[in-house]
Amino acid sequence: MRTKTWAAALLLGLTSAPAAFADLYTAAAAVEKQDFARAFELYREVAEMGRLEGQENLAVSYVNGEGVKRDNVLGFAWAQIARENGGGEEMQKIIDAIQPHLTEAAKLRVAELQAKFGKVALQKSLLPVRRVARGNADPDCRFAIPANPDNYYPEGAIHGGVSGSVYLDFTVSPDGRAHHPRVLYGIPAIVFDEAGKAVVRASTFKPKMQDGVAVPCTMRIKVKFLVRPGHKPLEGGDIDDKIAALKANAERADPKSELIYGLVLVGRPELSSETDRAGDWFLRAAQAGIAPAQFLVGQDTQIDKLEKQGKITEQDAHIVLNAPILKTG
Repeated sequence: MRTKTWAAALLLGLTSAPAAFADLYTAAAAVEKQDFARAFELYREVAEMGRLEGQENLAVSYVNGEGVKRDNVLGFAWAQIARENGGGEEMQKIIDAIQPHLTEAAKLRVAELQAKFGKVALQKSLLPVRRVARGNADPDCRFAIPANPDNYYPEGAIHGGVSGSVYLDFTVSPDGRAHHPRVLYGIPAIVFDEAGKAVVRASTFKPKMQDGVAVPCTMRIKVKFLVRPGHKPLEGGDIDDKIAALKANAERADPKSELIYGLVLVGRPELSSETDRAGDWFLRAAQAGIAPAQFLVGQDTQIDKLEKQGKITEQDAHIVLNAPILKTG
């Protein structure tokens, strides 16, 4: 059989990232303390939610008998599940080593686990089908006269030379005014929330037309506030450098970074692409046990369901990834 070096190799990517409030990192900390029973339970939780890292480590735990009674059949089953989700060559080694020795009874056990937690099973019972990002779907709901963000720039931010942006959604009524603007995300947090709302309220819009009649519609925009020449840069360094570092942590499978980077992609839609979408990062964080990410994935799934049932429109449901941007100057 394989040795414990498998566990060390698989955990390398986990322990190299900063600690986060998630089961994967609690599990990694448990392994460092040699509390393998605790690590096994945590890996099992995230594995059953479809998270690849949990599935890989669960396979290793069963094969090595770490934190659980050694069970090559279940080790094989989880390695097979991990492999179909993109698991590495170590999973294939486990499969190749055990498969020739499987009895008919063992194959039934593998099939039972596959039926519960395999890729197809989880897609049917748990995981959402990710929607392809769409642009502004309703050209009839758009700006008429946008307000100038300069007129609402927070005084404290001006004096501190702080720039940033705020991402909002709101309802445009038939009279062309915005009501109940809601802040979805701001960089820096909170600083420009009220200013962004004021910009939305002061703007006028061309409402959606349906059969020649103006009807309410929903918009999502990003209002950008830029410092003028001579002002200090955003405190703490360049925001693009911070985002790059955040993405690097997310790519190392830090669940908290995955959630925050997903939120950044919502607030900075120009960074998003077909292979780097907010929803995919939310799903990864959700599978690692991050509750806010689980809420976002569930909310998006429910919206998609209602949209397909015709209970809400695409424009009502849509998170605009190519949102219009208002900026100073």
